[in-house]
Amino acid sequence: MGRRHPWLRGPGQWADISRLAINGGTPFSDLHVDPSQGSHFFQNIVSFGIGYLTIDPRDNQDRLDTEWLDGCQAETDSPSLRHISFGEPLRIALNGRTNVGVVLKPE
Repeated sequence: MGRRHPWLRGPGQWADISRLAINGGTPFSDLHVDPSQGSHFFQNIVSFGIGYLTIDPRDNQDRLDTEWLDGCQAETDSPSLRHISFGEPLRIALNGRTNVGVVLKPE
């Protein structure tokens, strides 16, 4: 979704993500792809008030607990998508002026 190159798109339609509070992206380890910023997809999520985080493991300030995420039960697990739902809401704080965001794990 949201990419002009079909081979980069995840499976799904806008209705699958339209109720999101936040969407995130992280680069492939073996392929450089620019984030979706500037595309119609990015415009859609911003206009609907959906936060967007780009998480780059090569940036010393970015953190993603992949070990914890890998241990979570997935509703869908495929080569291109891993869908995880939580029993309680995640706490999210984003500041677009300082380009800082945090998503806290459920307690």
